[in-house]
This record gives sequence, C-alpha cells and structure tokens, in this order.
Amino acid sequence: MAALVLVNGKIVTVDEQFSVRQAVAIDGERITAVGEDAALLTRAPADARVIDLGGRTVIPGLIDNHCHFVRATEHTEVRLDGVRTRAEALDLLARGAAELGDGQWLLTLGGWHEEQWAGDRRELTVAELDAVAPGRPAYIQAQYDHASVSTAWLDAMNAPAVIRATGRVEGGLVALNRAAAGFPAGGSREAGVRAAMAYCNSLGLTTVFDPGGVGVSGAAYAAIQAMAGRGELTLRVLTTLGAGVDEAAGAFAAKIRASNPFRGDHWYDTIAVGEIYHAPFHWDHAGRPPAPSAADIAAATKILTTAAVTGWPVQTHSVTTGGLTLVLDAYAQADKRRPIRPLRWSVTHA
Repeated sequence: MAALVLVNGKIVTVDEQFSVRQAVAIDGERITAVGEDAALLTRAPADARVIDLGGRTVIPGLIDNHCHFVRATEHTEVRLDGVRTRAEALDLLARGAAELGDGQWLLTLGGWHEEQWAGDRRELTVAELDAVAPGRPAYIQAQYDHASVSTAWLDAMNAPAVIRATGRVEGGLVALNRAAAGFPAGGSREAGVRAAMAYCNSLGLTTVFDPGGVGVSGAAYAAIQAMAGRGELTLRVLTTLGAGVDEAAGAFAAKIRASNPFRGDHWYDTIAVGEIYHAPFHWDHAGRPPAPSAADIAAATKILTTAAVTGWPVQTHSVTTGGLTLVLDAYAQADKRRPIRPLRWSVTHA
C-alpha cells in the first residue's frame, strides 16, 4: 500500500530500458510501483498523499563515491563553493562569523579558489579577515593549495614568523592538514552532521562513500553511527577502516583482523579498508612520489594480505606512476593469498 504517490511527472527509473514513467508510489523507504498516473491512483489507498509534480523530473538518489563527509562534520564552516566575487565572499564570511558562538573559529576548509571570482582575484588579507571576524581566529582555505588567516588565528596557533609575515599558510596537503589538526572542536557534532547532510541532500545525494583520510577523529564517526542508530540520518553514510599517518602497521593489521566489513545497516556501514592504511608506502601527490623503505613495503604488503585473507575490500590513495606501480605490485602479492577481484579492490586519485 502506497502512503505517497507522485503523479504528472517524468520518473526516470534507470531500469534496463531506461524507461521514463508518469508516476511513482512510495511506502516508507520503499518504492512500491512505477507506471502511469491513472493506474497508480486507482491502486492508492484513500488516505494516500498525492503530489502533482507539474511535469518535473524525479531521479533516483545520487551516490557520491568519494566524499569526505565525516571530516566535513568536524567543524562549522562557511562554504564559498560557487561564490562569484571577492566582495560576495567577504560578505558571506562576515555573516558567518556573526552567527558563531563564543570560542568558535571562522573556517572554510576548501571547495573553492580565488580563480572562480570575476574581477578582483586577490587572496584575502589579514586585515580583511580581522575586519569580518574581529578578535576571532579565521582560517580560509582555498582548495588544498593555501589558506588566508587572521591575526587571532596567528596568535592562537603561535604561528611562525614566515606565516605572520604573509598571513598565508602554504605547503599543500601536508601543511594544511597539520594546521587543521590544531583547530578546536567546533560546536555540536550532531549539528555539524545535520548541516552536512542538509547540504548533500540539497544536491540530490542520498548516499556518500567516505574514504577516510587523515585528521578525522573517532568521535566524529561515533556521532554519525549513534545518529544512525536513532534513525536520525537523512543520508546513507558508508565509511572505511583507515590508519592514522603514524599508526604502526602491525597494530592496523590487528585492527583489520578484529573487524568485519558490511556489519552495519543501509544507513551506516564500514565497507572497505583505506584510503590510507600505511602512509609511508603509498601516500603521495602529483609533485611527490612515495619513497618507501623496504620495511615500509613489507608492512604495507602485510596489511594488504591481511585485508585479502579476511575478506575486506580495499581502496588506496595513489596518484603518481611510481606510486601506482608500488600499489599494484603489493595488490598482486595479496592476490596470491586470496583472489582480490571478487573483493573489488581499487585505487583512487590515480
């Protein structure tokens, strides 16, 4: 029995024929029928809610298969995605700062760059951030390239003279992640989760696969899992089992053996090892291929073999040609212990 019927629309089914229908019937979390308006209305109960779509299109929920969602819930941010002018960015930052509570920092953690602005594309200055967030630490990061900061941020972080001289944090992914590790927890974790879910839902996303990464706290994962247990998620969240940059390989291999993939439900689950499991072995970027020692290669091979034997899918952050060669060689070694093709091992950023 359908509690909700959407009619007079274009229902994109994505079935084998990629058929488009007029109406769809929904009962709770399940689609119960698709077809023509008259047929579904005839079968609907008298108390069903009927929505006339007015010719609008309905698509299946989108899945983002590489979204650092959990990291995005750690802090309250002002997002500058799609902002077209420098003046608009400063206005958004000023309004965002005015809404923050005591002790909260003004943060934007990537997702934009000055090159998206029309006209004046200068980086934000210390004086401008001091003006939009008086006395409040401000850290405005452009992609994984650089960040502009305020005087209060420089003081709070005890920043070195070179950063004080420029008001700019640079050095790419490693330096920016190091800076972010010093941020205080930003307000309510659950509020951060709800804000991030609302943004994803606004884009049509119903599921995200979060590949982990560095600098994400266990408390952030626990908050999302607890909300899932209470039925409070509006976004399905699939996560990974990952290692910190300095986590010992033996300890992480033991964690893999003690865990199992696919033991959650369709709202929250851990489904793979990665995207970082032994950083000295595989973590690279375009300008810096990895240079692991023989011990690092052996450690990564042990981790991957453990993952294969215990039935874990694996996803590896690997960018450079040299790095990919190392990773694929280690995959081949693991494959000798248990075939990995059925486990759908992959690389990301390649």
